[in-house]
Amino acid sequence: MIIRVCLTLLFALALAACGASQTGPDIEVIATDVAGTLQAASTSTAAAASPTSEPEPSATTAPPTPIPSNTPESNRINFSTGATQGTVTGQVQANQTRSYLAGAAQNQIMIAQLFTPAGNAVLEVVGADGTVQLPTSRGWNSFRSLLPKTQDYEFRVVGGNSTQDFTLSVTFAVPVRFASGTSSASYDGRTADGNPVTYTVYAQANQDLYVTLNTNPNDAALTVWGFDSGTPYVRAQNGVTNYSLDLPQTQFYIIEVVPQAGRVVDYQIKIEVK
Repeated sequence: MIIRVCLTLLFALALAACGASQTGPDIEVIATDVAGTLQAASTSTAAAASPTSEPEPSATTAPPTPIPSNTPESNRINFSTGATQGTVTGQVQANQTRSYLAGAAQNQIMIAQLFTPAGNAVLEVVGADGTVQLPTSRGWNSFRSLLPKTQDYEFRVVGGNSTQDFTLSVTFAVPVRFASGTSSASYDGRTADGNPVTYTVYAQANQDLYVTLNTNPNDAALTVWGFDSGTPYVRAQNGVTNYSLDLPQTQFYIIEVVPQAGRVVDYQIKIEVK
């Protein structure tokens, strides 16, 4: 529980300082091999709104042939059913690299966070095609990106000058899409492992975002922040379950259903953009 609290605090501080993002991407129906990621959205009413004036989607491309990796399949990050976040813990020796795999789709939003008590380790992210998403030279322990390709991604924990315990969390957000001619979508879900369930919606500046979470605020609440800006607009610790926002800029908006005190919570969420 202490580690989860530390992760949450560190992640909130790091969002505005670290990360990579792109605006205006093609919005694809996400096909990911992360087990159960879209289970939380299985009763969705729709996908990506016409009022958002999204870029036109392109044809889905087949996954590339992965380049062999030294990371064993046993080091694949596991996602519980219905979860959008997977977490691994371990220990990294001085100057050692420990690697973990997770598969994701082109144009899926990924958020990664590495925590060590002394901050004496850094994160590296490399695609199966060999493209370095985050080099160790940046010295970051937090990274977010709109993924460029459907493939496995390797998350490397690179040790510093001393042995460190670490926790690595990786999130793949569920893309919200609205049916043609509509501006809202509803999802039934259940939190897993005490972690947030994360959704993302792409919208234009000056549109209005409405989010309604149908659950007891003592059980779960909303966090909403901007993907490009890193700006938090509402935080779950305030117990907000109904939220609206006149959107300040064109970008992806991240919407998290955050269980209080690590609970397993059944919920329904409605997301609308007008």
